[in-house]
Amino acid sequence: MKATSVEQQALLDLAAIDLEISRANRRIAEIRQASQRDEAQAKLSLASEKLLIARHVADELSSEIARLEQDLQLVDTRIAQDKSRLASSSNPRDITGIQHELASLEKRKSNLEELELELLVRREGNAAEVAAAVAARTEAQSELDEIDGQLEAAGVKAVSGLALLAQQREKYVALISAEQHELYNKLVGKTVPVARLEGFTCGACNLALSGATVDEIRSTAKDELARCPECAAMLVTIS
Repeated sequence: MKATSVEQQALLDLAAIDLEISRANRRIAEIRQASQRDEAQAKLSLASEKLLIARHVADELSSEIARLEQDLQLVDTRIAQDKSRLASSSNPRDITGIQHELASLEKRKSNLEELELELLVRREGNAAEVAAAVAARTEAQSELDEIDGQLEAAGVKAVSGLALLAQQREKYVALISAEQHELYNKLVGKTVPVARLEGFTCGACNLALSGATVDEIRSTAKDELARCPECAAMLVTIS
């Protein structure tokens, strides 16, 4: 296939820039699938779950304390009523019954107050757990936001670089013939489409060629493209 020295160099440059484009695409894929973001997201999910559990416990404790306070209020009301009845009663039997009931109510009140105190202590400890869980979640969210910012910046830079490479690629494509471009595209994916002959080695497949083969390739006219007999890549021999 005919190819001027300019076209041969353009083919080499095209192969080099396609390699850069391939690397840029891999980099973009790595950015979008960054494992560090997955780790940060998992950390945030765990922190959110712990906060949810701590707040659920806080709600349960508050509800329990509210019920106890209602029970205490009822007991206090009943005690006040019994004391009023006791003060106005002159029947020994009634007085004895009221005194027994007051004793039961006082014991009930003592038990409720003891349980309330226990729940208040638990709620205080839970409040510390909620505060710690909030701080942990805030930290995890900040870490994720920072990673997202870094990845977004890296992604923008990579995509911008890829666009620049694509523009450069078009310049090299414009320097080669349609026939050369067609052959180049056929070889892409099968082998490195074009490379230099480095000594006795094909720069595309890195296989050592025989002396006779190398002599034949080097004897090819300067405006002709040789082909590697092993991988079929276009071989450039000009300096």
